Amino acid sequence: MIKNEKYVLNIFFACLFVFILDQAIIIPLGPDLIKAFNIPGNMFGGVIGAYAAASATSSVLSMLVLNLINRKSVLLISLTGILFADIFSALAQSFHMLIFSRIISGLFSGAIYPIIYSTVADLFPEDKRGSALGKMAMASSLVIVLGLPFSLEIARLFSWRAPFFFTSALLLPLIISIYFTFKINNAYTKKYIFLSPNWLINIRISIFCFIKNWPVLISLFISFINTTFFIMFVPILPVFFIYNMKMQRENLSIVYAIGGLLAVLTSKKIGVFIDKYGYREAAVLSLIFIFIFFIIMLNSSQNIYFPFIFYPIFTFLRTVSPVSFGKMYSLVPKPEDRTSYYSLQKIFSDIGYFLGAFLGERLLNTASDGSIVGMKAIFILSGIFCLISIFLVYILDIVFITKNFNLNRNNPSNYN
Repeated sequence: MIKNEKYVLNIFFACLFVFILDQAIIIPLGPDLIKAFNIPGNMFGGVIGAYAAASATSSVLSMLVLNLINRKSVLLISLTGILFADIFSALAQSFHMLIFSRIISGLFSGAIYPIIYSTVADLFPEDKRGSALGKMAMASSLVIVLGLPFSLEIARLFSWRAPFFFTSALLLPLIISIYFTFKINNAYTKKYIFLSPNWLINIRISIFCFIKNWPVLISLFISFINTTFFIMFVPILPVFFIYNMKMQRENLSIVYAIGGLLAVLTSKKIGVFIDKYGYREAAVLSLIFIFIFFIIMLNSSQNIYFPFIFYPIFTFLRTVSPVSFGKMYSLVPKPEDRTSYYSLQKIFSDIGYFLGAFLGERLLNTASDGSIVGMKAIFILSGIFCLISIFLVYILDIVFITKNFNLNRNNPSNYN
């Protein structure tokens, strides 16, 4: 399907870097946006929820049409839409205008994840897929170590608008490069005309098969609850660090940089480790340590050194988690159904994103001094979700992937 695998990975890496930066920058900018628009801290989750709802909506369309359209065209349209949305975000004059621009960005983001991860799963056999996913995870780490600190610094020096202009500037050369040099075709293109009877029958059959497929349903629920418990507390952490733990605003960039550097240095090795020892072990261990993180957070509200010590460890665990879960998810659908499956997974992830933001907004309150009240409930609920996820990982892997599918992890040909 693709001749130059390394070049494809580099392009996808760049796409993910900008896509994740665009999605993530809104979180550490929270304190600046709350101050700029004079809104209560607990209302900030509305920006996150609006983006997630829009992204889920576009993911529904992606599930229906991605197998009918050239992936390069969809990727170009998506990145161009995000570019203009970021310009609108930078020019927003009110909180409602900012939410509207984030909705536009979300509407154009739904297809990026399915295109990248279905192509990686098509291109790399199971025994090498972890390494490829590790490089994709490195994009997230690089966002943390370089993208977010730089964005926060230019926001401090100039304005909260500067990071959105920065992502727009990154997108323009990437779009041009993809248009002129990137070649990628659908591995399992289905020859149906959009909205034709055959297309409608195929979509109905695909959705019906997914609904009847327990491994698919379990994996989608895992993706949903993992996203929910992450989004319940991750967006509010910068505000929590500054107002509750009394950390200086200028140290926020340092905390993100330390965590991101640790993740960048280990991302590739994580992928190799998962290929060698198994995704289930890595997924479960990462969730166990994240659960421990919640317990420590419950007892560290006044420790000013906590962000510098434990947040980098948490960032490392956030790198292990998507690589291990990503490899597990790639084994669930049939190869020809991967694009639709990843679109459906993106929908469930976006619903979890929206629910997490909603719960965070409902369970948290802002005190008169700007500190966040109610974090204990967030950490307890997130810990419960984390334990449920561990249980479901064992069910999915042992009962379905390993046993029912008769897959031999030492024989990669069984997966493709």
